[in-house]
Amino acid sequence: MLKNKSTNLTKKNLGKIINEKFGTPISYSEKFIVDLFSKITETLKHKKTIKLKKFGTFNLLFKKERQGRNPKDKKEYKIKSRYVVTFKSASYLKKIMNK
Repeated sequence: MLKNKSTNLTKKNLGKIINEKFGTPISYSEKFIVDLFSKITETLKHKKTIKLKKFGTFNLLFKKERQGRNPKDKKEYKIKSRYVVTFKSASYLKKIMNK
Protein backbone atom coordinates (compact mmCIF):
# COMPACT_ATOMS: atom_id res chain seq x y z
CA MET A 1 0.00 0.00 0.00
CA LEU A 2 1.21 3.52 -0.80
CA LYS A 3 2.03 5.78 2.12
CA ASN A 4 2.45 9.00 0.14
CA LYS A 5 0.76 12.24 1.06
CA SER A 6 -2.81 12.20 -0.26
CA THR A 7 -3.56 14.69 -3.02
CA ASN A 8 -6.61 15.22 -5.16
CA LEU A 9 -6.43 15.18 -8.92
CA THR A 10 -8.45 18.20 -10.06
CA LYS A 11 -9.57 19.35 -13.50
CA LYS A 12 -6.97 22.10 -13.30
CA ASN A 13 -4.22 19.56 -12.50
CA LEU A 14 -5.36 17.36 -15.39
CA GLY A 15 -5.20 20.41 -17.68
CA LYS A 16 -1.61 21.06 -16.59
CA ILE A 17 -0.67 17.41 -17.18
CA ILE A 18 -2.09 17.56 -20.73
CA ASN A 19 -0.27 20.86 -21.27
CA GLU A 20 3.07 19.36 -20.21
CA LYS A 21 2.57 16.12 -22.18
CA PHE A 22 1.34 17.58 -25.49
CA GLY A 23 2.39 21.24 -25.35
CA THR A 24 -1.12 22.59 -25.82
CA PRO A 25 -2.06 25.89 -24.16
CA ILE A 26 -3.38 25.42 -20.61
CA SER A 27 -6.69 27.08 -21.53
CA TYR A 28 -7.25 24.51 -24.32
CA SER A 29 -6.21 21.66 -22.04
CA GLU A 30 -8.61 22.74 -19.30
CA LYS A 31 -11.43 23.22 -21.84
CA PHE A 32 -10.76 19.69 -23.13
CA ILE A 33 -11.12 18.27 -19.61
CA VAL A 34 -14.34 20.24 -18.97
CA ASP A 35 -15.78 19.09 -22.33
CA LEU A 36 -14.80 15.48 -21.61
CA PHE A 37 -16.57 15.43 -18.24
CA SER A 38 -19.59 17.19 -19.76
CA LYS A 39 -19.84 14.49 -22.43
CA ILE A 40 -19.55 11.73 -19.80
CA THR A 41 -22.29 13.39 -17.73
CA GLU A 42 -24.53 13.86 -20.78
CA THR A 43 -24.08 10.23 -21.80
CA LEU A 44 -25.00 9.02 -18.30
CA LYS A 45 -28.09 11.30 -18.27
CA HIS A 46 -29.35 9.42 -21.33
CA LYS A 47 -29.04 6.19 -19.30
CA LYS A 48 -26.20 4.83 -21.39
CA THR A 49 -23.15 2.91 -20.20
CA ILE A 50 -19.62 4.28 -20.57
CA LYS A 51 -16.85 1.72 -21.01
CA LEU A 52 -13.25 2.90 -20.89
CA LYS A 53 -10.89 0.15 -21.98
CA LYS A 54 -8.37 -0.88 -19.30
CA PHE A 55 -10.04 1.50 -16.82
CA GLY A 56 -13.62 0.52 -16.09
CA THR A 57 -17.34 0.97 -16.70
CA PHE A 58 -19.64 3.75 -15.52
CA ASN A 59 -23.32 2.86 -15.32
CA LEU A 60 -26.53 4.49 -14.12
CA LEU A 61 -28.53 2.51 -11.56
CA PHE A 62 -32.07 3.28 -10.38
CA LYS A 63 -32.73 2.87 -6.66
CA LYS A 64 -36.30 2.49 -5.45
CA GLU A 65 -37.84 4.50 -2.64
CA ARG A 66 -37.22 2.89 0.76
CA GLN A 67 -37.33 3.40 4.50
CA GLY A 68 -34.12 4.46 6.23
CA ARG A 69 -33.24 5.07 9.83
CA ASN A 70 -30.88 7.52 11.53
CA PRO A 71 -28.65 5.32 13.72
CA LYS A 72 -28.18 8.08 16.31
CA ASP A 73 -31.77 8.97 17.15
CA LYS A 74 -33.49 5.89 15.65
CA LYS A 75 -35.95 8.09 13.69
CA GLU A 76 -37.20 6.60 10.44
CA TYR A 77 -37.07 8.55 7.20
CA LYS A 78 -38.29 7.95 3.68
CA ILE A 79 -35.38 7.83 1.21
CA LYS A 80 -36.60 9.02 -2.19
CA SER A 81 -36.09 7.02 -5.35
CA ARG A 82 -33.07 8.21 -7.30
CA TYR A 83 -30.43 7.40 -9.86
CA VAL A 84 -26.86 6.71 -8.76
CA VAL A 85 -23.71 6.34 -10.83
CA THR A 86 -21.84 3.08 -10.34
CA PHE A 87 -18.30 2.24 -11.37
CA LYS A 88 -16.81 -1.19 -11.91
CA SER A 89 -13.07 -1.23 -12.46
CA ALA A 90 -11.59 -3.27 -15.29
CA SER A 91 -9.56 -6.34 -14.46
CA TYR A 92 -6.48 -4.64 -15.97
CA LEU A 93 -6.82 -1.72 -13.53
CA LYS A 94 -7.28 -4.11 -10.59
CA LYS A 95 -4.18 -6.02 -11.65
CA ILE A 96 -2.09 -2.83 -11.90
CA MET A 97 -3.32 -1.58 -8.48
CA ASN A 98 -2.40 -4.85 -6.79
CA LYS A 99 1.17 -5.17 -8.07
